[in-house]
Amino acid sequence: MALTAPAGPLQKPGDLPRAQGTARALGWGPIVGDHASSRMGYLAGHDRDRLNDLNRALRDPKIDAIWCLRGGYGMMR
Repeated sequence: MALTAPAGPLQKPGDLPRAQGTARALGWGPIVGDHASSRMGYLAGHDRDRLNDLNRALRDPKIDAIWCLRGGYGMMR
């Protein structure tokens, strides 16, 4: 299961560890995208980095689910 931030950035420093803990509690082994903690203005990093994390998760045969850490306008970009 992948944890990615394809749109808006995480709001608090503890958000990613909390998401990882929740995923583990549900029996999933979370794989964190390289740019899940990135921030560029109101987005979770550069468009290309967010897209790369999402594409990597979609292509990885070990990943059977994608958990978007935040939603928002950035996903359309």
